[in-house]
This record gives sequence, C-alpha cells and structure tokens, in this order.
Amino acid sequence: MFFLKLREDVVELPPRQFTKDIEKKILVELRRKVEGKCTGRFGYTILVKRLDWIGPGMLNEDTGWAQFQASLLGIVL
Repeated sequence: MFFLKLREDVVELPPRQFTKDIEKKILVELRRKVEGKCTGRFGYTILVKRLDWIGPGMLNEDTGWAQFQASLLGIVL
C-alpha cells in the first residue's frame, strides 16, 4: 500500500549552485538523496511529489556549502 507522507530533510548545496533557480536545484538534490532509499522512520521512498517549503540557508564556514531545511511530500511504501 502506498502513502503520501510529509517529511523534512536537510540539503547541502555548493556555492556554484547559488543561482536564481535554487529551488529547482534543491528539489533535484532532494530527489537524488531520498528517492529509491529506505529509512526506518518513513519507509521506502518511491517518489518526491513536490517541495512544500524551504527554510533559510545556513552557511557552513568550513566548506562554504549552504544547508537548507526542506519539507517535501513523497510517495512511500
């Protein structure tokens, strides 16, 4: 049985991806990170349906990468 599940995750992006279409890049990175993966808390994530919200980015001073808290709606098994 499939379920729609709202979940949160953290995405890291390098500085070269800080462009106008950053939301699209965050969605692509979320899909790469969670689709086809199984977690004990959410089960097997088949598909990321949509991006719900993106929090403000926090810059990692050591690497220069930004971390974004994001909420997504996914189809899980």
